[in-house]
Amino acid sequence: MFDVNFWGAMNVSKEALRVFREVNKPAGGRLLQVSSMAGLVGGPALTIYHASKFALEGLSESIAAEIDPEWNIKVTLIELGVYNTGGIDRIVVMPSHPAYTQPGSAITAFRGLLDNRDGLRNTGDPAKAAAAMYKLTTLPNPPLHLPLGKDSVAAARSKVAQLAAETDQYESWSDGLKVGE
Repeated sequence: MFDVNFWGAMNVSKEALRVFREVNKPAGGRLLQVSSMAGLVGGPALTIYHASKFALEGLSESIAAEIDPEWNIKVTLIELGVYNTGGIDRIVVMPSHPAYTQPGSAITAFRGLLDNRDGLRNTGDPAKAAAAMYKLTTLPNPPLHLPLGKDSVAAARSKVAQLAAETDQYESWSDGLKVGE
């Protein structure tokens, strides 16, 4: 999972940036990273997938922060929701560890989704997502993050709200932690 979702993306990004910076100057280029809402919000059962997408998010945000604006290179993380690409039928469900089989657990609920994949097949339209990605390439100032799909937008909003609430709740814990105070 990491070989494809992180290391592969890192190696391609490294070469793409070199070409954009050294060969394609001053035109630069667009680095579109295919991430996932799984890179924004952790979830049950697909732990390594989520971790690989979180790593891609960190890599891409860091690359975007390092790029000299004069190079005219734009980075966008396309954080896809669930799309009906046929991949859902290729997921192999392994037996659960007994500790994760209790009724009502997140793992059990997720396995229930996979047991009835028809609901997952009736999700986002890949052709419409591709059209949105193409439209993204025409923007002079594209976003760093593009949650794509109603489920991905909802996941992003939920994550931002949760992070803001936790930050507000525990902000005072940082009072007085400055060196010399």
